[in-house]
Amino acid sequence: MDCFEWLTWIFRSYTKSQQCLFGCGLWSIWLDKNRNLHEGKTHSGIGVANFTKNYVRELDCLIERKTTFVGKKEIWKPPNGQSIKINFDALFDCLGLKSTSRIVARNANEEVLAFNSHLHMMVGTTFDVEALTCFEVVLTRIDLGLTDVIVEGDSRSIINKCNKRLVDKS
Repeated sequence: MDCFEWLTWIFRSYTKSQQCLFGCGLWSIWLDKNRNLHEGKTHSGIGVANFTKNYVRELDCLIERKTTFVGKKEIWKPPNGQSIKINFDALFDCLGLKSTSRIVARNANEEVLAFNSHLHMMVGTTFDVEALTCFEVVLTRIDLGLTDVIVEGDSRSIINKCNKRLVDKS
């Protein structure tokens, strides 16, 4: 089997993520060999592996960032009666493993009762960001002693968890 047949076999038998990792790995090795040839610099095998892993993670983040807005932009509406509305939003930087979250609690008169903004370091996944934001919403609700709360945000899974009356055992 020659080199071309071997590469064809590799790409036919591997999954998409394995193909990406393999291709980026070959590219990293080629890049390191060129750097050694032209600049006299080289990396260890671990350095090349880390470069490959980080590059693939960056590619994965680019795929995750492809978002489209469907529908019309919603305008904030105050809650009815004595209810308090807690709005939240979170951002995730998968390259820097950082996230920020913002929580605002307002009453029917549109008065801000609480505002929290947090920066979290070493957050690994979007699920972690959702869990941290959900936890912050619950803490805000407890700190304010609220019983009648409406939770609004951009993540359906967080809203469902925060609006449940039962204890979540997951």
